[in-house]
Amino acid sequence: MRRLTDSFIQLSDKAQDRVNIGKIETSDPYLLSLLSRANTSSNAPALPLYFASFDDAVAHVVHDSFDQSLAQTDEKYAIVIGPTKITVYANTQRARVYAAHALLDHAGTDLAHGVIYAFPRCPHRSVHVFFPPHDAYGYFLRFIDMLCAFGYNKLILQVSGAMEFKRHKEINDCWKEYAKSYLEYNGKTYDNQISTRIRNANHSYNAHGEVYTQKECRDLAAYCEARGIEIIPEVPYLSHSEYLLAAHPELAECPDEWTPDTCCPLHPDLYKYVFDLFDEVIDVFHPQTLHIGHDEWWVMCQCERCRGKDPAQLFANDVNHAYQYLKEKGVKTMIWGDKLMKVCDRNGEFHGGAHKKIWSVKTDRSIEVMGKECPIYEKYWFKAPENIEEMGGIPHELLATYDCAAYLHRDIQVLNWYWAENDEINDVFLRMGYPMAYGNCNCTNLEHWEQRLALGAQGISISCWLQMDEVHFQRWDTAMFQLGYGAMMTWRKDYSEKAQDFLANVLQVAHAMFRQRNAETLQVPHLRITHTALTTAENADNIRPYIVYDDVGLGTYEIHYTDGTITRQDVLFGHNIGYKYARTDRWHHPVLYWYQTDPFLTMPAGVCDLHINADGAWYTLVLPLDVHKTVQSVQFVPREKYRTKTQIAEVCVMDENDTIIQTFDARTITQ
Repeated sequence: MRRLTDSFIQLSDKAQDRVNIGKIETSDPYLLSLLSRANTSSNAPALPLYFASFDDAVAHVVHDSFDQSLAQTDEKYAIVIGPTKITVYANTQRARVYAAHALLDHAGTDLAHGVIYAFPRCPHRSVHVFFPPHDAYGYFLRFIDMLCAFGYNKLILQVSGAMEFKRHKEINDCWKEYAKSYLEYNGKTYDNQISTRIRNANHSYNAHGEVYTQKECRDLAAYCEARGIEIIPEVPYLSHSEYLLAAHPELAECPDEWTPDTCCPLHPDLYKYVFDLFDEVIDVFHPQTLHIGHDEWWVMCQCERCRGKDPAQLFANDVNHAYQYLKEKGVKTMIWGDKLMKVCDRNGEFHGGAHKKIWSVKTDRSIEVMGKECPIYEKYWFKAPENIEEMGGIPHELLATYDCAAYLHRDIQVLNWYWAENDEINDVFLRMGYPMAYGNCNCTNLEHWEQRLALGAQGISISCWLQMDEVHFQRWDTAMFQLGYGAMMTWRKDYSEKAQDFLANVLQVAHAMFRQRNAETLQVPHLRITHTALTTAENADNIRPYIVYDDVGLGTYEIHYTDGTITRQDVLFGHNIGYKYARTDRWHHPVLYWYQTDPFLTMPAGVCDLHINADGAWYTLVLPLDVHKTVQSVQFVPREKYRTKTQIAEVCVMDENDTIIQTFDARTITQ
């Protein structure tokens, strides 16, 4: 199987040259545990495995095998499999982990005499997430393992109020109360999430309003370090600072605002709190880089201290002040790039740091936040209705900030999320000398990848702004699938974005993620179900991948054993089933103008394998079985209102060799 991160492979296809991994010569507990899971081939000899650093000898092997000189990166690895031993050449823990995953993928049937050599094309390969709720922490650790398997090197972890602050316990206490207020509201319906768009409400998903102790955070940091994952904590404070302002509203630009989330950059006490938070985060995570946010700065120059000031200069002075403080601590600074750019799309609408007007219309709905009843406003970020004033619209002026890019230190790392707007702005940060990666990246929609790399783009960062668990991560802009697709883009030399290659890429990514996520289940007897959904869910026209519905259950599979016991598996749209009539091509969005991918096709990525035929898209789900029991029957119990909306193509019991040992008539499955 071709791996998503394969670069150069030259392995023998002769049966007599196949090998197994024998004794592993390392004291590293993580590498030992990882490689102990390698499949074996009973007829192949077991060779000892050694780890070594790169030297001239292996450089010659790589050159002679692939006509390729060694890449100038500490993330490269080479695996040389000879008649008597397997040697992994790598200079860092991260590279050793990547090599171990490569061995895992090839072990069993594909590992043979030869050479594997790989290195990433991009130095920045990150995922941005919130802390998980504690009951999803086990999944979060498995998610980090998956990041390693797909060659990611950074985890941007939003801290906000979700980490224990011993100097300012009040921040944690107020954060829990604030988040609890919003969690009752967030993301339940299309109407709530899109039409009303409570500003920044999604941030309450961080840890689901819970707090992680400093010990728990240190344990997480150690877990990531063992796997070569760099944690970049995000501590936003100029904007998205509701966690801080819930405890200290006096720091707000507009303290009387119904949900203040913007700090006053000139408040005399601001940095007393912010730098205390920085210090504790640095002490816990020991980061190389700290992300300070600074995106979506909507409320500016309104208080008596800031009124009349140049917003670009205010922004720059604030960023540079934080930068200098972190530099003295030996920590780099990262920010979002939206306020540093004047962005006008082809529809004439302004974004980012451009000057524009936002309209708000008060609705008849409200939400209670920390005991205060707050009205909900419908926001018009772009073109407002012609009768907006008759609707009671309240104008809000967003002042231009893009000039601030000229005033910032050039070694500040920038995440640019305006990668889709037009070709002219793609390289704006690169021309100015900033280290830049594409943030909030939807990889399948990213055009002109080779040209961007040639200009000096450092890579991608995929974001999820919902609760950190499997279902939510899958549904948010199909983030799970983007993670797999991004691995292909940032590692593979032969990646192609051509239309005729797109479906092949999609299928390969879906298959690789399915095999990785279900590796343990596939190694034992299991139930395989191939199914699809005729419609998405009730109100199918309104469902979006970034909306979290409580009501997406289409029914339940019941596995009946001969001893009378039953196990059950719920069928959840967007998690373990997808849409039959999802588009399988890539097209240009009719309003925007980047590549568009059908989210219904890729939402179930990881949980399901994807199959495409003339009849539509089908999704294969595998369920572990009790090996000590015999399956008598399988039944699908649909929810009444979703009856006839699920189609089943195949149900069978598979053994650990992927051989069918029992088949059920799909026509009889549905009750």
